[in-house]
Amino acid sequence: MKILVISASARAESQSRRFAEYLLTRVSRLADAELIDLNKTPLPIYDDSETMGTNPNWLSIKSKLEVADGYVVVSPEWNGMASVAYKNMMLFVGHEMAVKPLMICAVSSGRGGVHVIDELRLSGIKNSHIIISSENVIAQDCKDLALDDNWEETSKDYRFKSRAEYSLKMLVEYSKALQGVRASGVIDFEHYGSGV
Repeated sequence: MKILVISASARAESQSRRFAEYLLTRVSRLADAELIDLNKTPLPIYDDSETMGTNPNWLSIKSKLEVADGYVVVSPEWNGMASVAYKNMMLFVGHEMAVKPLMICAVSSGRGGVHVIDELRLSGIKNSHIIISSENVIAQDCKDLALDDNWEETSKDYRFKSRAEYSLKMLVEYSKALQGVRASGVIDFEHYGSGV
């Protein structure tokens, strides 16, 4: 069982990276896990040219997407939108993430985050066949969250940490369950590759 955590911010010193590292630590207690950072492995803006599929950063990301059983994407909310780096990556994706669950973590410096989850539930799933988890998490006022070992219900970040813990456990269970679907022989991307 392998979970891939994707830090989707284009910024070098991002809150998304901090939250991705935290979620990586937590999910590593449940499954083998790895982190990719779209800032450190940037992709060119997708233009559908023949060279897109041979980009070395894409080939590195693609190989990690293929072997993972589930995903966590940690995306900042910028102007009410999800990360452009992640949406650009999804233009490269074929069926590497197909019939595998994705948990979304939205990161907001204010009281936002909902738009990220809504947007990612709608975009990027049709042809990729990703299954969006019903359990996602929002890190609001992210700079105020310590992400420490204080699990007292009165701590400032208890709600985020407890929700994240639950969402990660559900992601791992979805990942286990969907392994059987992928192994069933029912999937037919040759005839039904577009998801519609």
